[in-house]
Amino acid sequence: MIKKMKTGKHAGQFQVRIQPINKVTGKRESWPVEYAKTRWAATALERKMWADYEDGMQLCDGNAIFADEFQKYVNQRKNAISPVTYRDWNNSAAEFKKYFKNTKIKDVTERLVEQFAHDFVRKHKATVGRATVIDHRLTHMRSFFNELVGKVVKENPVPEQYLDKFFRKSDFSVGK
Repeated sequence: MIKKMKTGKHAGQFQVRIQPINKVTGKRESWPVEYAKTRWAATALERKMWADYEDGMQLCDGNAIFADEFQKYVNQRKNAISPVTYRDWNNSAAEFKKYFKNTKIKDVTERLVEQFAHDFVRKHKATVGRATVIDHRLTHMRSFFNELVGKVVKENPVPEQYLDKFFRKSDFSVGK
């Protein structure tokens, strides 16, 4: 549905909204409202929203709290991984809860992940390199978001070569 806004923050813009019906339950699903400056752009946006819905995107799940969803993800994998690995993942969940607090999944961006990495290294006086604590944290975050790509988020906010992208070569620790 496309509607021109007359008042408020988005006055003069076109509000684009879809109300898909779940085929299993028969109930309407919530889908985020977006705005466009022209009717032509609004029509294109509406088509894109329907295409995302048909492709299985669940953008409403992007409103969930990242730290809580990551903890659920870790708890689901508890039986599939070793106790040591579970403890490491649980430590990641605790760090994410401290740093990201109430950040929604859709609000986690590459820039925010980079800030987390730098703050973590600075706060914990950690080293930067392969098989370090920050490497593990970012690996855990990347694998969590890999599960959500194409369903909740369009692309993973943690890039493939995250250490090379987030840190300068001079920040890396020299091995023994």
